[in-house]
Amino acid sequence: MALLYLLVILGVGETAFGYYLSNHLDWFPFGPTERLHLYYAPRWVGTYGSPNHYASLLVMAIAAALALGSLSKLAWPVRIVLFYLALMMMVGVMSSGSRGSWVALLAAICALVILGIRNGTMRWWVPVTGALALIAAAGLLFSLSPVAPERLADAKNLIVGGKLDTDLRVQLARDAVRIAHDHPFFGTGPGTFVFIHPRYQDGTFAFKAELTHDDYLNCLDDY
Repeated sequence: MALLYLLVILGVGETAFGYYLSNHLDWFPFGPTERLHLYYAPRWVGTYGSPNHYASLLVMAIAAALALGSLSKLAWPVRIVLFYLALMMMVGVMSSGSRGSWVALLAAICALVILGIRNGTMRWWVPVTGALALIAAAGLLFSLSPVAPERLADAKNLIVGGKLDTDLRVQLARDAVRIAHDHPFFGTGPGTFVFIHPRYQDGTFAFKAELTHDDYLNCLDDY
């Protein structure tokens, strides 16, 4: 339980840091060479320098806050504060522009609903209604975001326009699958993707990749 509370506190702190950094782009808290927040701006990156990792932490913290607020026996004022903090952290997830984290947030809410139905004492429609209200509130927040519509439009253009094969993530995933196919038992070794990838690099991929942009594929390749 202490770890769950600590996760919520950490998530709130990260959200506040992301907000502050996005409004002070001339501040370089990790040294003058660490300028990734300029590259990703106006997306929020927190202390990670990457909007994807930043939003992933917030999704876990939001899930912890919702679990404590929904499934615990805390006093209602405390639970209301936890719900409020969850909504505030959703602003951070929204502002990160990480589409994968948006999907992960929806999956986390669905998982909590299933947990509430299976193990709760209330009727099934109570957690379902609560989840729908939460999704509606998140949708309202997202509709006010300058980042979300642009990121969704990019995804739509890739899929509808038949350009999915040109996406860097898809190219990296294809390369990672080929690496895993050639090293099925023990992988290529921890942290070796950056050295192995050039041998498998897609002809249309013009960058040097340090990671696969997918933790599961990275683990599969390394181990």
